Amino acid sequence: MKRIFFTVFAVLMCLGVCASAENFYVDAQNGNDANSGTTQENAWKTLRNVNTHPFQPGDTIALRSGQVWREQILCRHSGRPGAPITYTSYGKGPKPELRGSLDMTRPELWERYAPGIWVTPEDKVRTLGSYPEFQEGNWHHYSEGKARTRWNVSKDEEGRTLCTLQTLQPTDRACDIQLTCSVFTLPQNHAFRLRCRVRLTKNGD
Repeated sequence: MKRIFFTVFAVLMCLGVCASAENFYVDAQNGNDANSGTTQENAWKTLRNVNTHPFQPGDTIALRSGQVWREQILCRHSGRPGAPITYTSYGKGPKPELRGSLDMTRPELWERYAPGIWVTPEDKVRTLGSYPEFQEGNWHHYSEGKARTRWNVSKDEEGRTLCTLQTLQPTDRACDIQLTCSVFTLPQNHAFRLRCRVRLTKNGD
């Protein structure tokens, strides 16, 4: 009797997991965030719903192959043993690309600085919280090849610390510029985004 009960109980548990699991689809070209996302014909468009939907153990999120998202995926929910939350792709073509960046070829993201020179608009500084780890001694920068950089730390009119990385010499080839922090605590459900302001001449320097 115990063996029969255990078998029935295990089957019911499996049916419960299988019944609750859903598939969700994201299509950057043909999707719509107002859709349910539960079929390929009613796919979501952006990753906004992916980052906010309360996924359950066993759910699968499929991104259409051959497409690009400038967003990032924030995994806010977890599966459980035997019922993971799975991220995959569907359709034919290359793997989906998650670039987590802006498309800087858009003309509205540039301002004319001088004849033949364009710059990105200056960002507005917003205070989102106080993080003692963001101190001068914790940050390090490195540049390779012909790229020359300078790390500056200053205070604004409100006494906030501003850290800037300035390039001193243009170069005609790609060079890595790295910025690292030796101590960094990321609060739960928070994200930090580092943005840069660049200047581009007509020659691409």
